[in-house]
Amino acid sequence: MAARRGTSRDTLAWPLAAWLAACQSPTADPHRNLPGSSSDDPSTGSGSDPTTSSTTLPADTGSGTFDTGGNQRGDYPSPDCATVLLPGIPSDVAASPRPDHDAEVLALSVQPSRAAAPQARYDVVTADLAAIRALDPTLAEVHVGCVFPNGIAFWFFDDEDVNDALFAGDYHTWDCHNSYYDRRQELRIDGLAVAIELDGVFGEAVAEAYATLPGLDDQEPYWFPRDDWSVDVDPGSECTATAGSITLTATLSPDDSLDQRDYRFERTDGSSVVYRVTLTEPPQLLR
Repeated sequence: MAARRGTSRDTLAWPLAAWLAACQSPTADPHRNLPGSSSDDPSTGSGSDPTTSSTTLPADTGSGTFDTGGNQRGDYPSPDCATVLLPGIPSDVAASPRPDHDAEVLALSVQPSRAAAPQARYDVVTADLAAIRALDPTLAEVHVGCVFPNGIAFWFFDDEDVNDALFAGDYHTWDCHNSYYDRRQELRIDGLAVAIELDGVFGEAVAEAYATLPGLDDQEPYWFPRDDWSVDVDPGSECTATAGSITLTATLSPDDSLDQRDYRFERTDGSSVVYRVTLTEPPQLLR
């Protein structure tokens, strides 16, 4: 079983009031016009990740207000989502999953501790991949492998109350999290665990946000099959890449944008190539 994830981290958190207001409109799309885009980030004005920015941003502590003791079955009400702080800039969270899965995974892999890939980095990586594949069209058949699981499994060996509440459908303390990160489905496992599938590509901060909730700290990654991903999944912990792999090693500029980017493409036959892209130079074949 995977180790518990409880490490605190300074990550950007946003109230959900505006998002919920959008959901309540019969015509509005809650995945549009959200606060927290690069133009309206009240902390930095750029949507930069506080783990690399010199600007001091509010620390995210998940909900931080839930009573974890003395709860009985059914005593896990849904909180006021306007007061819940969750990691991830809303526009980045809502944009996931993005059209180019390879680019989104690579953009997030630069800082996997984030909740979601910043749009600016995704745009850069999308353009880089297009330019590289124009030089070598065979690389269009190479894709990212098993990097960010699309689910989380929660185990309840030590918390029968939470287990009973979840299996009875009475656990609502995670409702804000499930709405914000767009839970696709819930899977019950042998009466001992519940796994949830999230729609987007999310990093470590999302699992850590769930770990702040009562009874959900004993967790591990869980893979759900996806037809549009180039991986072979045995639901649970097994994931195998089926189209080679792509990895990105990047440096960051002072403004937190991607500077030098090295893309390694490994084909299914074991051969590989590396392309370097910079702010001023087009893709260059290194080896």
